[in-house]
Amino acid sequence: RTSSLCVMLQLLCGCLKDEKSATFLDFVMKCLMKLTKELKGTEEFVNFKYVLKEIHDFLVLFPSEHWETATDSTPLKVVKTLLSEIVALKGSSILTHLTLVPSHPTPTIITYIQLMLDGDKKDKPASPSSTPSSPKKATLTPELVAILKKCGAKDTTTAGLQDLWAYMDTNNIDDLSPVLAKVSANFRNYVLKKLKERKVEKERREKEEREVREKEEREKREKDEREARERERKEEKKQIVEKKEIVAVADENENENEGNKVSSLPSSSPSPSSLLPLPFQV
Repeated sequence: RTSSLCVMLQLLCGCLKDEKSATFLDFVMKCLMKLTKELKGTEEFVNFKYVLKEIHDFLVLFPSEHWETATDSTPLKVVKTLLSEIVALKGSSILTHLTLVPSHPTPTIITYIQLMLDGDKKDKPASPSSTPSSPKKATLTPELVAILKKCGAKDTTTAGLQDLWAYMDTNNIDDLSPVLAKVSANFRNYVLKKLKERKVEKERREKEEREVREKEEREKREKDEREARERERKEEKKQIVEKKEIVAVADENENENEGNKVSSLPSSSPSPSSLLPLPFQV
């Protein structure tokens, strides 16, 4: 996909630069539009930094001044359609794929991308805020009274504490002081001590989970980067081979045309009749 898009963009530049036939130009633009339509769903096979570099080169070769006097701006529209589709697929992350495009002075492609991103933000409705409800203080309910009684009984203390933690998590409660103010000091201190231990254990467990998650993400990111570099190397080799093949075909066609021209020239060698001796004259 990368090679196809890059080659078509290069051919488009070549058609406009060398003023190729309108038929061939139309063929190239149709191929490019077909590739653009098929981009969604196949983007994983595209190395966008090379495609964006070709789009940048096109916009440099044919700036806005060129299209002000051009009789047909369809080639520019085709390229902008391709760029718009890439922006729609990649979003703001497209900016990370501009490594082959110089940033100073600001190139036209970046201006187009910013306009497309801004337009996309305006078109999308603002999502409702999903701010989580803030923790609240506990109020005495029949369910909580039963749980506290369970905590106070020697045989069910551990199970009661588990029920209490579950109740606090379910109801998003982090402050038991209004309820504990109504129980004995010993029981209150016991529950607060267990609550503190639970908090420390919870923070420790969350820290471990976060470290494991960060490690997995880091390893995945490193793996993705290695695979991306390998794909880039393969893509570069493939592009080099394809460019060599295109050049070879062009050279072969040129040599064939030269041969046809030579064979069509009249022969300069003398005819057999001109080599006969002239009749003797007195």
